[in-house]
Amino acid sequence: MVGSRVLIGLAAALLIVTPIAARDDSTVRENLPGCQAAIDDQATVADRVGAAGRCTGIIETLIFLGGRLPADLQFCVPRSVRYYEVIRLVADKLEEQYGIVENQSFTISAMAILHTRWPCNAPKQ
Repeated sequence: MVGSRVLIGLAAALLIVTPIAARDDSTVRENLPGCQAAIDDQATVADRVGAAGRCTGIIETLIFLGGRLPADLQFCVPRSVRYYEVIRLVADKLEEQYGIVENQSFTISAMAILHTRWPCNAPKQ
């Protein structure tokens, strides 16, 4: 009985997630304003809530998955670092290189920043 509930739950989750997963990865240009809204407390403005949530969700998901990636892509954000600090780091680095990364994948760009800043094999800070 429990097994069938799990399967039904997984099937429902796949149906909900599939349209999102099928979409191409969004760009730095599309997501950076949301990151800026999240760190500048502008996420209360109605038109920025969704964008701030998307940026925050992507970053939180990357933090969770960072140590589970292939070794050459792994990053391990210390538990002592707060989410908003990671979002600020990503936003600052993307702003520095905006002309180069504007049309690049936001997720891949954020992963590269996190891997450079906190590689898993680095000494603990």
